Amino acid sequence: MAGLLVLLLAIAFPLTANAGREVGQADLQQSIPCPYAGAAGPFLDSGIEVALRTKAGMVLIMASFDITLSPGAGFLMRPTIDGTAADGAFASHFIGEAQGERTTLSFSRAYEVSAGRHTFRLQFSCQGNVNATAGWLTILDR
Repeated sequence: MAGLLVLLLAIAFPLTANAGREVGQADLQQSIPCPYAGAAGPFLDSGIEVALRTKAGMVLIMASFDITLSPGAGFLMRPTIDGTAADGAFASHFIGEAQGERTTLSFSRAYEVSAGRHTFRLQFSCQGNVNATAGWLTILDR
């Protein structure tokens, strides 16, 4: 009987710990070379998209890109909610005349959303010889 109780608790705990939460995640399907040689251009969709039904309230948006940069290159990223940049927040990484480098650029921020189905996308801008080789977007609805 005690073994059955332990088994039931082990099964029930993970279910109750995540009760009421929705999570969506998407990954970059192919690497992205920078289309802008000079100054950074307008933001473009990366192809990373999560459609998720949310409750009214806060969602946590977390995103990351693995990027390889040559001297004088830069990379920016930002989330959008239903096709619109949620605010002016973005993450960026630029290098000057130093040697090229490989790094991971990450972003996380909470946003207020209404109840219903939303589409979350990850956009990027860049300049120079930079390539995003991997990336992901995760949305956590409280």
